[in-house]
Amino acid sequence: MSVVRRRILGRHGIGFAVFIEGAAYGRVRDIVLHHNYAPGNAGIVLYWDTLAPLVQLVLLLAYLGLEPKNSAFALRPAER
Repeated sequence: MSVVRRRILGRHGIGFAVFIEGAAYGRVRDIVLHHNYAPGNAGIVLYWDTLAPLVQLVLLLAYLGLEPKNSAFALRPAER
């Protein structure tokens, strides 16, 4: 797999995970502060917002490989 493709997959995967985890944080905050237990705020939606990014990051790391030489974010000297 090309280096460019690895970096794109890594950045999009991490960006999605941060965005969805932020949504989960907002839902938990809304539940605690405003006691909002509406079906669209608590329940399966909250579980999905919490677990989906974690599963995605685990799968992304498994796909990209855990060795530093295969890492999408490893620093490499510029090729000339």
